[in-house]
Amino acid sequence: VFSNQWRIHSSSIDIEQVDYGGLPYSEAHQRVRFKRRHKYYITEALYPALFFLIISYCGFWIDRAVAPARVAIAVIPVLILTTLRNGVFAALPRVSYRIWLTDLLFLSLLFSTAAVIHYGIISALCEREARLVRQQQAREEEAALARVLGGKDVTKKEMADKMAGAVLKVRKLLGASPNA
Repeated sequence: VFSNQWRIHSSSIDIEQVDYGGLPYSEAHQRVRFKRRHKYYITEALYPALFFLIISYCGFWIDRAVAPARVAIAVIPVLILTTLRNGVFAALPRVSYRIWLTDLLFLSLLFSTAAVIHYGIISALCEREARLVRQQQAREEEAALARVLGGKDVTKKEMADKMAGAVLKVRKLLGASPNA
């Protein structure tokens, strides 16, 4: 029997002659000692979990404008850690007490999920900031245009009419056709 977690440390077989109801019988007793390979979960679960947790947090150094890269580097570790956690739960016996490895995998998954949520919040706030900047720029352009056209309380229609008149005057000065 092959197992990555256990190895046979020693085994022995003893054969004894016993009497049952006056009849002799032979009994075989086999003794097997197993030794646990404690490094199995360290190399197969702990190191990969920490590795993908670090990868998840490397997304914070990627420019926020590069959304596909940030999403990929945040979501893929969550999926891998979920799969790794499910694999460990499938291999371990069901017990009622807490196990440090499952707690560590849960915290790794929690921190990786926090990185995904963090990116979502930052993305929403950046979009809001860009919208506010666009609105501020539009207000500044309207105010500058109103100053140029000679009035502070000029409506957009009046500004458009004055701009059309100015364009016609420029075309007339340049000798171009007014309808061109």
